[in-house]
Amino acid sequence: MISFAVAFVLYLPTLSHSFTYDDKVAILGNPDVGGLVSDPWSLWRHDFWGNAMMGAERSNHTWTHNSWRPLVVLGLRMERVLAGEHWAAPPHEGGTQWVFHASSILMHAMLAAGASRIIALLLLVDETDKYNDKPKTREQIRSACDDRIVSSTPDGLIERE
Repeated sequence: MISFAVAFVLYLPTLSHSFTYDDKVAILGNPDVGGLVSDPWSLWRHDFWGNAMMGAERSNHTWTHNSWRPLVVLGLRMERVLAGEHWAAPPHEGGTQWVFHASSILMHAMLAAGASRIIALLLLVDETDKYNDKPKTREQIRSACDDRIVSSTPDGLIERE
């Protein structure tokens, strides 16, 4: 929980920032995000930047490095819908770019919390272990992780068979 809070607080100031660097091409200039193209299959035919990767459509574009990430672009499209009609305007002009930044902050904080939890599960030794031995085989590590994950559920107690 500490890593979530630290990541969240550190990136919170970005809510008031505009799009920068590659955001201008990947979000503002990407017809699959900003244009809300009517063809839902365009996500599967275009690269991350909204350029066609193959076929007759590609002749309209001069470049692509084939960075195909349709789920990321779909996520950006959903954020654009949530941001509403002023999504492209800078924040000082009443723009809602903060929606994109808030999503990034939450994902970053959740990933930081998840990574620190996994590291803790793999490195920490069970306090109740008499000899304080660390698991040595992959099966022992998996078993230790499973036990800790079960014991960290919201209700705290789950009966295991």
